[in-house]
Amino acid sequence: MRSRPSSRNTESEQNIMSDTNKTGKRVLKAWSIGKWLRTLLKEGFFVTQHVFSNTIYLRNLHTDRLLLLSLYKWRSPFTVNIKRTKNLDFQKIVKPEDYAFFAKDRIEFEESSLVIDLSEAKVYDNPAITPPFHPMNKMVLKKLVTALSLLAGKSEKGLDEKIVSRICSFYGEKSFFSDEALNSLIGAGEGFTPAGDDFYNGYLALISVIERSLDIQVEIPFTKIMQLLDKTTWASSEYLRYSFDGLIDELGTKLIEALLRNDYERAVDSIIEFTRRGHNSGIYICLGIITGYSDIMFKENTFIKETFCKQ
Repeated sequence: MRSRPSSRNTESEQNIMSDTNKTGKRVLKAWSIGKWLRTLLKEGFFVTQHVFSNTIYLRNLHTDRLLLLSLYKWRSPFTVNIKRTKNLDFQKIVKPEDYAFFAKDRIEFEESSLVIDLSEAKVYDNPAITPPFHPMNKMVLKKLVTALSLLAGKSEKGLDEKIVSRICSFYGEKSFFSDEALNSLIGAGEGFTPAGDDFYNGYLALISVIERSLDIQVEIPFTKIMQLLDKTTWASSEYLRYSFDGLIDELGTKLIEALLRNDYERAVDSIIEFTRRGHNSGIYICLGIITGYSDIMFKENTFIKETFCKQ
């Protein structure tokens, strides 16, 4: 049972409590909604696939696509960001397999008696990264890889050495889009989003932005990647699909823009923010972004292996 609100409650919390008393349902207000979701919401019905303290993963019953409800500040084209209130924990109010539906600027859950109010949410879309560009050179990028390596070394849970070894084995002459690499890395690793998938999320996100910004084409083995998605989790496969389509969150966009503008300090700030994400996903995503950038801009990546990988 939720505790009685004190006089110290914020105005936002008081509004929520007031809505709860009037409707019998707890109403949480969204402050941002991804532009792509306007299409997905028209499909109407969802099932709660996963619930964590700060995120809810909704699975569309018609298309299987992911709609992310989040208390975090990072926006994306497929995320609804919800105003954080004191002691709010999604796991205490929503259960997996609970159904939800969209109607009149609201997402309503059936069994949990929860409503997400979208009426005041501002639409977010990936911002265009426009010229002028001053792409980061190899010397500065190597410095950035060193910073990433140091942050990875300070990770509380540590990286999966087996997965890092697999990733590192493909630096040099081998392509990360080879059948060998894709078969080895997609679905590789433990956790909600396997480390190998996180690496490719960053790699594909970088390519999608680079293609739009620099007007270049990169051949991606889309069919092969789609065939391998059965090896991984549903949520992770959805992140891979979104990265391929260029639908990435603003933190990834921030890091990629820093690379294109040779902004080392901003790039480091982005990596530090990435490392605060669940487990070590952020580190692998950053490594994928930097690797993709090196492969496209310099046509080689051996210096990353020399700097990041343990010999």
